[in-house]
Amino acid sequence: MLHQSIALFPIQNAVCLPGHKVSLHVFEPRYISLVRDCLVNKNWVGICASGSPKDAVFGAGPLKVIQKLSDGRFRVEVSISDRFRIIQRTQDLPYAVGLAEAVKVEPISPSLNICLRQELNAICHRLIKDQPSLLSSYIFTEESEKKSNSFFSDLCRALKWIVLPPEVLQRILESTSPGLQMDIFRAAIAPKKLFGSKLFGNEICSENAKVLLFEKKSKRVPDGLLSTQ
Repeated sequence: MLHQSIALFPIQNAVCLPGHKVSLHVFEPRYISLVRDCLVNKNWVGICASGSPKDAVFGAGPLKVIQKLSDGRFRVEVSISDRFRIIQRTQDLPYAVGLAEAVKVEPISPSLNICLRQELNAICHRLIKDQPSLLSSYIFTEESEKKSNSFFSDLCRALKWIVLPPEVLQRILESTSPGLQMDIFRAAIAPKKLFGSKLFGNEICSENAKVLLFEKKSKRVPDGLLSTQ
């Protein structure tokens, strides 16, 4: 299996799925060095949760500079292209770098893939039925069928708008079984109580997860994460 050198950018509670874009404000000197080195060496950047185990699965992708500020800080965007696991650390200071292998989804039959995608589609229609633009852009439709035929890709698209706790997202990210990914998703959104949301009127609480649907997801944390989309 081909191994890839990836620089690691740890962020508190950050779990990034393939297909998502992560905007970063980079101000620490070691991570300014990371940005510069990745631009020169064309290395990908892995966004991993702070304090996660060394063998944890994380999302990674190419880096794009949005703005270089006069004091040396950067505003950058990382397009998460795949998920990886570090198999060998090659550098620890000033920032971590490792050889990583891609984590692939287990193959399933076309009929099961279609069933999972249709179930996901039905759930998302129920959750965001008042926002047809989201359904057509991100969920299983004839148009999205042209972009991908993978249940996992559909689930990642849906999770741009359905916000789950980081520990639930990490379980989905680490799972290689589409069936298990769907089980985790189902359990997370199982409705226990319904409340009126400020934006969509859909705020669903379960025993171990809270799903909040809103027009654009934006998280602010102290470690440099501006937003995910």
